[in-house]
Amino acid sequence: MPERLRFSPRAIRDLKRLAHPIQEAVLEDLGRLAASTQFPGPPKLKKLKGHGDLYRLRTGEYRAVCRIASGKISVLRVLDRKDLEGILSRLWG
Repeated sequence: MPERLRFSPRAIRDLKRLAHPIQEAVLEDLGRLAASTQFPGPPKLKKLKGHGDLYRLRTGEYRAVCRIASGKISVLRVLDRKDLEGILSRLWG
């Protein structure tokens, strides 16, 4: 993984709970985002309204919640899309 990509302990736990093909797809998309020279990056990346500097990266049915600041990408969570809104409202409400 590129140097500018960091994972929170919770994001690592989230990834480990996913099936191996899904893990690979998420990591591939995150690697592509980290290697991108254009911001906001691939069309799978979207800023989360009302959540400051948080973004979500879409990979199939899963979303990686990221904070992007100073050229660094911090992956905070990797969630099923159905769980994203509820968890965001509880954590960053």
